[in-house]
Amino acid sequence: MYVHLQGGLILGPSCLGRSRLYMKKVFPPSGKVILQTLGGMGFMMHLFLLGVQVDATILRRAGRKAVVIGILCTVLPYLLAGSVCLILEHFLALDSHVILSLPYIVAVNSLSSFPVTTSVLTDLNILNSELGRLATSTSIVSDIVSWILLTIMSAMDLSKSELRTIWLWSLLSVAAYFITLVFLVRPFALWVVRQTPVGKPLKEIYICAILVILLGCGLYSEVIGQHASMGAFVLGLAIPDGPPLGAALVHKVDTLISGLLIPVFFTISGLRTNLFSIAGLKSAALIEFIILLGYFGKFTGTILPSLYWKMPFWDAFSLAMIMCSKGIIEVATYGMWKDTKILDTQSYSLMMISMVIVTATARPLVMTLYDPSRRYIAYKRRTIEHSKHNAELRILACIHNQYNVPTIINLLEASNPNRKSPICICVLHLLELNGRASSILVPHNRRNNLSIARRSEPIVNAFKYYEQNNEGHATVQHFTAVSPYVSMHDDICTLALDKRTSLVIVPFHKQWAVDGTGESSLAAVRTVNCNVFDKAPCSVALLVDRGQIGGNRSVLASQSSYRIALLFFGGADDREALAYARRMAEHPSISLRVLRFTVASHETLSGGSEKEKALDKDVINDFRANIVGNERIVFKQKVVEDGVGTTRVIRSMDKGIDLFMVGRNHEAQSPLTLGLTQWSECPELGIIGDMLATSDFRFSVLVMQQQPHGAGLLDSPNHPIARGRGLNSRVFQDSSEDDGDERDKTLAMTDMKGPKSTVGPVEGTQMVCQYTQMARSRGSWVEHNPLDYSTPVLMAQIIIIFIATRTTYVLLKPLGQNMIVAQIVGGLIIGPSFFGRNQSYMEKLFPAGGRVIVEIIAEFGVMLHFFLIGVQMDTSMVKRGGKMAMAIGILCSLGPGVVAWPVYFMARHFLTLDPEMMISIICAVAVSSLSSFPVISSFLADLKILNSDVGRLASSSSMVSDMFNWSVLLLTGGLVFAKHDLQMIWVWSLVSGLVYCLILVFVIRPLALWVARQTPEGKPVKEIYIFSSLLVILGCGFYAEIIGQHAGMGAYMLGLAIPDGPPLGEALVHKIDTLVSGLFIPVFFALCGMRANLLPIGDLSNSVMLAFFVILCYIGKFTATILASLYCKMPFWDAFSLSLIMSCKGISELIVFVVYKEKKFINKQCYSVLLISLVIVTGVSRPLVMFLYDPSRKYKAYKETTILHAKQNSEFRILACIHSHDNVPTIIKLLEVSNPSRASPITVFVLHLMELTGRASAILIRHHRRQQGNSKLSGNSEPIVNAFEYYAQHNQGHVMVQHFTAISPYASMHNDICTLALDKRISILILPFHKQWAIDGVVESSFPAIRAVNCNVLDKAPCSVGILVDRDRIGSSRYVLASQSLYRIALLFLGGADDREALAYARRMAQHPSIRLAVLQFTPSCDYRYGNDKEMELDSELLNNFRVSTMGNERIVCREEVVSDGIGTTRVILSMGNEFDLFMVGRHHDPQSPLMSGLTEWSESPELGIIGDMLASSDFKSSVLVVQQQPELPHNQRKRCNLHNLSRFLRGRRRRDSN
Repeated sequence: MYVHLQGGLILGPSCLGRSRLYMKKVFPPSGKVILQTLGGMGFMMHLFLLGVQVDATILRRAGRKAVVIGILCTVLPYLLAGSVCLILEHFLALDSHVILSLPYIVAVNSLSSFPVTTSVLTDLNILNSELGRLATSTSIVSDIVSWILLTIMSAMDLSKSELRTIWLWSLLSVAAYFITLVFLVRPFALWVVRQTPVGKPLKEIYICAILVILLGCGLYSEVIGQHASMGAFVLGLAIPDGPPLGAALVHKVDTLISGLLIPVFFTISGLRTNLFSIAGLKSAALIEFIILLGYFGKFTGTILPSLYWKMPFWDAFSLAMIMCSKGIIEVATYGMWKDTKILDTQSYSLMMISMVIVTATARPLVMTLYDPSRRYIAYKRRTIEHSKHNAELRILACIHNQYNVPTIINLLEASNPNRKSPICICVLHLLELNGRASSILVPHNRRNNLSIARRSEPIVNAFKYYEQNNEGHATVQHFTAVSPYVSMHDDICTLALDKRTSLVIVPFHKQWAVDGTGESSLAAVRTVNCNVFDKAPCSVALLVDRGQIGGNRSVLASQSSYRIALLFFGGADDREALAYARRMAEHPSISLRVLRFTVASHETLSGGSEKEKALDKDVINDFRANIVGNERIVFKQKVVEDGVGTTRVIRSMDKGIDLFMVGRNHEAQSPLTLGLTQWSECPELGIIGDMLATSDFRFSVLVMQQQPHGAGLLDSPNHPIARGRGLNSRVFQDSSEDDGDERDKTLAMTDMKGPKSTVGPVEGTQMVCQYTQMARSRGSWVEHNPLDYSTPVLMAQIIIIFIATRTTYVLLKPLGQNMIVAQIVGGLIIGPSFFGRNQSYMEKLFPAGGRVIVEIIAEFGVMLHFFLIGVQMDTSMVKRGGKMAMAIGILCSLGPGVVAWPVYFMARHFLTLDPEMMISIICAVAVSSLSSFPVISSFLADLKILNSDVGRLASSSSMVSDMFNWSVLLLTGGLVFAKHDLQMIWVWSLVSGLVYCLILVFVIRPLALWVARQTPEGKPVKEIYIFSSLLVILGCGFYAEIIGQHAGMGAYMLGLAIPDGPPLGEALVHKIDTLVSGLFIPVFFALCGMRANLLPIGDLSNSVMLAFFVILCYIGKFTATILASLYCKMPFWDAFSLSLIMSCKGISELIVFVVYKEKKFINKQCYSVLLISLVIVTGVSRPLVMFLYDPSRKYKAYKETTILHAKQNSEFRILACIHSHDNVPTIIKLLEVSNPSRASPITVFVLHLMELTGRASAILIRHHRRQQGNSKLSGNSEPIVNAFEYYAQHNQGHVMVQHFTAISPYASMHNDICTLALDKRISILILPFHKQWAIDGVVESSFPAIRAVNCNVLDKAPCSVGILVDRDRIGSSRYVLASQSLYRIALLFLGGADDREALAYARRMAQHPSIRLAVLQFTPSCDYRYGNDKEMELDSELLNNFRVSTMGNERIVCREEVVSDGIGTTRVILSMGNEFDLFMVGRHHDPQSPLMSGLTEWSESPELGIIGDMLASSDFKSSVLVVQQQPELPHNQRKRCNLHNLSRFLRGRRRRDSN
C-alpha cells in the first residue's frame, strides 16, 4: 500500500508532476477522472471482499477487554483532540477553512478500522496470535463506536441547520437498506450455499449475480448520500464467509482487484498529494498538532486499559502501535472529504504524510517488540521421558486432511492406552484461512453449529469411534483451527501449552502416490512443521507415513506382531524416542527392536557432553534391565565405523519393519553420521530421519524431538526471558493438575470475523466533455443527481446491461441461442434501436461522457479475454490436425473471396457504386474470411462437442484459418502500402511486430517457464507472479496500440507465449476469467449492439447491396468447407455441421467491425448490416448443429462386445476410467479378482480423466513406454501409469496395460470414453461412482459432474458398463492373491440382460482360487412373467448352465430366494449384512415385477438402478459393482444377435463345459 502511495507522490505534483507538460501528457484531467473512477470501483469491491471475509458473529464473542479497549481507543482521541480544538477556536483567530476541517481531522484520527487492522496483522504474520485476536476484536468494537459517534455528530450538525428532514430521510433509507440485506440478500446467499454441493465449485452465474447486487448496493449508497464502499462492506457482511460462497468470491475476484484496481486507487491518492501546498506555517503547524494529538490519544487510550488488564508492557505497547496504524479506509476518507471541499490540499497532504510516517514506523516496532512464541515457554518439562510412570499421556494430534486420520489413530492405538496409563488426545484439524479475514480456533461440542466445525465432522466422528472402542483407556477432545499457514504454528503451540500436552504429532509435508513415489510436496505444511519444532512447549513427533501404519489394519485386531525399530545414537531426542517406544512395547501386539549404534573405537558415542553420555547410559541400562525375559523386545548394539556402516545396518532391516523411530538431533561431528551430513533434502527430519524418508526405503518413520532444555525452559538460568524480561506470570504459570478440566471448558479462542470541465475524448466528430472532479455524488437528499457523476452512472450502466442481456438470454435460450447472441440483442434493445430512441433515457444513463469510461472497461475486458484465449490455446493442435484440417482451414478462408470478388468486379463494371459502399464491400469480404479460433472454440464448448471428432477438426481448422488470414493480411497490407508509396510504414510496422515476437519468444516465454518450475506441483501460483502477469499484459497491450495494432492482438500473442494448463495458465484463467467473462465481456457485446441503429437504415439500395455480398461470402465459406470435408470422405451431415460451425462469427469479428467503424472504413449503416448478419447466421447455426450432429452416432457398434458374448478363454478387454489417485487401488483390486491368466489374459486400457482447465481445446493422448516425461500433459498421470505398470509387471503374461489421458470438459468427457471403448473393442468399461466416503463411513463428497459423465456413458457406451461403488472394502491394502482368506462376492440375480452380464463377469471371477462366490436368484412367489418368454428362457438357461458347470465347487454357492414383494427382496439382502466384500448386480430390472414392488418410489442415484441404488445407501458397508450390458441397437444400425442365436450360443457353451 505504502509503496503505491509513495509512487503516487513521486508521479504527482510533489515531484515529477511539477512539470506541466508531463502532467498534461501522462495524467491529463480527463484521464485522471477515469483512473479515479476505476480506483473507486476497485476500492468498493475491495471493501466488499473484506466484508465477506468478516465473521459477523465476532462481536458477540468479543470479551470485555476488547470492548473496553475498543471504546477507549476511539473515544479518547475524540475527547482529547476535540477539547483542544474548541480551546484553540476560542483563543486563536483561525481561518474558516481550518475551523471547518478540524472536527473531521479529529474524527478520522479516532478510526481503527477492522480492514486495516487485519491487513496489518496478516502482514506481520500474527493474525492468530493472542495479540492478533485481541486487536481484531478491538478494531470491530472501535468501528461500531466510530459509526455511532459519526452519526451523532452528523445529527447535531444538521439539527443546527434547516436540514433536519434530510438527516431523518437518510436514516430511514439506511434502515431500509439493512432490512433488504437481512430479509432478501442474506436468504439468497444462504440459498446459493445450499445449492452448491460440498467440495464443488460455485457456479459462475451466482458469482456474477452477487457482483451485480454489489453494484446495485453501491449505487443505492451513492443515491442516499453514503459512500459506495460503505454499502459494499455491509453487503459483504451479509454474505456467509468461508467456502463455498465467500471463499469463491475472494478467489475469483480478488486478483484483479488487489493486483490492478487497488494500486490504481492508492496511486491516485498519492497523485492528489502536493507537499508544496503546505504554505502557511501557522495553519500547517496547527493541523499537524491536532493530527499528532489524535494519534497520542489513540495510543494512550489503548495502552492504559491494556496495562489495567495486566497485559505485559511491550505487548500493550505493540497493541497500541497496531491500533494507531492507518490504511485504505482512512485514505478513502481523506479523498472523500477532499472531494467535498471539507479538506483543502494542505490538510489532505499533511494527513497523508502523517499516516505514512506513523504506520511505516509502527510495523518494524511491532516486529521487534512482539514475539508470540514467548508465551509458549513453559516452567515445567513436558516430555514423555520426564512423565511419571503410569501417568496420563497427553498428546496433541494435528490433522491436515482425512488421509492423516487412519495413520494417527493406529499410532495412538500402538501407544498402548490402558486404564492405568490412559491417553488424553487433543485432535486439532488445521485448515488454511481462505475466504475469511480473521483466524479461528474453535472447540467442538454438542452445541457447536459453526460451519467450520461441520467441515471437521468426518474427522471428529472417526476419533469418536476410536474413543468408544477404547472407553476408559482414551479420551478425545476436538478442535478446529482456521489460520494462515505462516502462523498456523501459533494455534498448535497455544493449544499444546493450554492442554499441557507431552507430545505434539504433526504429519510430514510429503504425500506418497499410488506407485510409492512422492505424489505431492506441500511446502506450506513443511513451514508449519519447522515452526512447531522451533517453538513447541513440549516434545514433537513428525510422522512420515508410507501406508505401513495407515491402512485398514488395526494394531489391536491384528493377529501378527506389529514391528517397530528404534535407532539409538544418543542425545535427548533419542532418549525421548526410547521412552515412547518403551510405552508402545507394553502392547501385546507390538514387537520392538532397539539398535544402539556405537563407534568401533569406543564403547560409547563420541561427541556430546559427559552429562549427556551418562544420561544415555543410564537410560539404556534401565531399559535393558526392564526387558529381561520379554521375547517381544530385542536390544542389539551395533558397532560401526562411519555413516556408511550406519546406512548398511539400517538397510539390512528394511523389509521386516513397519515403523522406524529415531530422534531428530544428533551430533553432527559424530563418526556415526560421517558422510551423511553432506546433503539433506529435509533438514527438519534430522540427519538420520532425512535418510529414512528417502525413496530408498518403504517403511514409515517417526522422528522425535524432545522439548529443548535450557533454550526452551524458563527454569534455565540461561534463558533470556527468565532473566526478567517482563513476562506475564499469569500467562506462563504452570497450571496444577486440578485446573485442567476448568481450562478445557473455557478454551474457545475464536476471532472474527460544481465542477470543472475539460475537453475529453472525441467520438466521431463530436467533442465530448468530461468532468474531472465528479467521481461520486453527495446523494439525492442534498439535490445532487447521482447520475451526473462518473462512478454512479458507471454502476447503473453495468447493472442495466447485465439485466438486459440476462433477460434476453432467458427468453432466447429455448430457441437454442447462446449468450453471445443474447448479449448483442440485449445491447440492441437498450440502444438507439429501441429504448435508446428516448433521448432523455440516453442522456441520463448513457451520456457521451459516461460512455467513455464504460467503453474503456469493455476494451480492457476484451484485451484480457484475448489474453486468456491465447493462454488456453495449444498451438500443437495445428500439427495434430493433419492435412485435412490444413485443407479445410485454407479453403474456408479463400471461399468468401473466390465467390464475392468476381461479383464485386462485375458490379463495379456494370453498376455505379458509391465509393463508401465499395470500401464497405471490401471490408465485409475481408471479415467474412475469418474463422477465428477464439470464436470457434467458444462455440464448440457451448455446444459441448469440443472433444468430438468434428470439434477437434474444427479447432484445428480454425487455427490454420487464423494463421492463413494473418499471412494474407500481412501480404495485402504490404501491397496496399506500396501502391501508395508508404513502403517504409509497412516495413517499420513489420519490424516492430517482429521485435515484439522476439521479446515474447526469448524473454517472456522463458520467464513463464521459470515461474512454472518455481511452483511446486499441486500448490497455487504465487500472487506476485499473477500481478506481474497483469502488468505485462498492460505493457503488451500498450505496445500493440503504439505500433498500430489492437491491444487485444498484443495480449493474444502474449497469451500464446504462456504455457497452457497448470500451474501458470490454469491459475491465470481461474483468477481473471470470472470478472472478465461475467462483467467486462457482456458489457463489450452489449455496447456493440448499442452502436447499431436498425431504424434509420439509410439508403435501402446500399443496404440491400451490402447484404447481398455478405450472403455471397457466407455461401462461399459454407461451400468451400463442405466440399473440402466431403472430399476427405466425411459423412455429409458431419460436413454440413462443420460448415455451419466455421461460418459462425463472434468476438473477433465484432472487434474488426468496431475498428472499421472507428477508422471510418464503414458507416453506421454498414455496421448495422454486418452486425445483424452476424446475429442471424450465428443464431441459426447453433440450433442446426445441435439438431444435425450427434457425436454418439459413431458409438453404435455392429457387433456384440460384451462379456456374455465373448468367446471362452479369449482376451478380456477392459477400459478402466480414473478420475484421481484414490480410484487406483480399487480398480487394481477389481482387475485382480477378474482372474487374469495365460489362457484368458486381460488387456487393460487405463484412461486418466482430467477436467479441461486453463486450455481451450480438448486433448486425448497416449502414453508410450519410451516417453521420458517430456510431455507436460502426461506428467500428472505419471503416478497412475507407474502403479498400473507395477501391477502389470507382477502379472507378466497375464495382464497387458495401455495408458491414455483425456483432458476435456465434464459435459463432453463421455465422448473420449466411448471413442476409446469403440476403437479398442472393449468388452466392459469400469467407471468410479461419483460419491466418496469419509473415514467415518458417511458420504464425504459428491461430484455431480462425474455423475453426469457416468450417466452419459451409460446412455451411449458401445459396450457393457460397470459402475464401481467403492467403500474401501476392495480398495484396502490387502491383495487378493496374497490373502490367506477368501474374497467374498455376492451376485444378486433378478433377471434380465444386465443380470446375465453380471453373472458372466462373476463366473469369470469365480475361477480365481481365492474368490468365494454366492449367487442369489430371486423368484417371485406369484406367477409373474417379465419381459418375454425368450428373456425368461435365456435367464433360466444361463443359470442352469452355471449350476452345472460349478457343481462340486465348494467356493461357489447358488441359492434361490422366493419373495413376494420388494420388502421381501430388501429383507433378504439386508440379512446378508456386510459379510461380503463386493456385491454385483445388473442395472435394469422390470419395475413392474413383484420383486421391485415398493422399491421404485424413491431413488437417490437412478444410474445405479433400483437394487444398485439400495446397495449404495448408508445401510450397507460393502462395495458394489453395478453392471449394464451393451444395449441392443436398432436393426438398421447393426447385425443384431437375435435371441435365437444367443440361446444357441449358451447351449454350445454348456456342451463345452460338460465335456
